[in-house]
Amino acid sequence: MGNPIGSEGLPDEQPQRLVYTAWFLIDRYEVTNDTYARFVLATGHRAPANSILASTLWENNVPISGIDNHPVVNVNWEDAVAYCTWRGKRLPTEAEWDAFWIKGEGTKISIEKSMKGQVLTMPVGSFIESVSPYGLHDMAGNVAEWVQDWYNPNYCNDAPLSDPQGPPRGAIKAMRGESWLKPAISLRTSDRDWGTMDSRPVGLGFRCAKDAL
Repeated sequence: MGNPIGSEGLPDEQPQRLVYTAWFLIDRYEVTNDTYARFVLATGHRAPANSILASTLWENNVPISGIDNHPVVNVNWEDAVAYCTWRGKRLPTEAEWDAFWIKGEGTKISIEKSMKGQVLTMPVGSFIESVSPYGLHDMAGNVAEWVQDWYNPNYCNDAPLSDPQGPPRGAIKAMRGESWLKPAISLRTSDRDWGTMDSRPVGLGFRCAKDAL
């Protein structure tokens, strides 16, 4: 997990260390607007919304035309947990997310500029250079992702080496990977970030995981 000290990584990604996880499964792709819309329709859960961009992404509880296969954004941590639970899954831990880590080469292809308040995500699986050796797509590109853990900037120093589950308590949740919205310094798969549980960032989505039987 993480980046070696002295590398291009930021301090909260260091030091790099070898950890072990229990067997688990993780989705190849980030959750899309289309699949999230089915969840909203089936459960009555609130639709993705951002106070500035709500009208540009979802209208009348459905995504606007043309973004069905784009990763869903403007969902908070609790929304992501609710969707994963509906699918019989859960959010991955940071350790599980990092198990499919690749060095973020080629991620500059995901850098786009916002035009007139539009979110410039791409269909999931668009960035071939960011497919991990295990076949996970968009590990470096499109959107960053919510994970299960509480965020602690020093967790790389304090985490157990066997199946780390994140800090036992906290005030903010961890995010992983880079997005179209982040600066160049963060364009790495190993990038760590954080947000409050009720924040709905426009550059953040998620994927699901579950325990292997």
